[in-house]
Amino acid sequence: MQFSKDFNDGGCLRSSEKKRQPNKERQRPSSSPVRPPSAAACLLPSPAPLSIDPSTVGRLSRRMGLLFVQVLPRGNGDPGSPAATVLQCRRCRLDAASMGAILSREFQGRIGRGYLFDRVVNITLGPNEDREFTTGPHIVNDIYCICCQEIIGWRYEKAYEESQKYKEGKFILERALMCKAP
Repeated sequence: MQFSKDFNDGGCLRSSEKKRQPNKERQRPSSSPVRPPSAAACLLPSPAPLSIDPSTVGRLSRRMGLLFVQVLPRGNGDPGSPAATVLQCRRCRLDAASMGAILSREFQGRIGRGYLFDRVVNITLGPNEDREFTTGPHIVNDIYCICCQEIIGWRYEKAYEESQKYKEGKFILERALMCKAP
């Protein structure tokens, strides 16, 4: 039987039950635990483990396996220090990178400014794509949040121009798709 994750109410319903219920507020089956609504619904315990199927972006499916996430340290207690600030996915609030690890703030993303990082966490990579940027052609991979499968930026796989080789293996996170951890 196929299951899917409903991010609106934080519960899991069988796909056949979703189709039978016409209104937006669905009733949980009696065997499902009652959970409060949560922005990071995929981080809550569930009766069966969650796993991400990267070929179906934007949809979670229930299968054998666990979704492992990494929680970044929040620094030394000084809320103003950059090391204490963590960027999270705007949609599901899952940690993605530490502000102390920013290599550059001077990048242009698809929908606004972007940050260049050497290391990000809780992502999956999309397939290689050739893209033309203002700095020349590159091979890149879109990066997806491992929880909600939202595109949050890209990874530079290869730069053709010698002056752009420093970007290889680095990540761009779109500022508009991120938020700071509280």
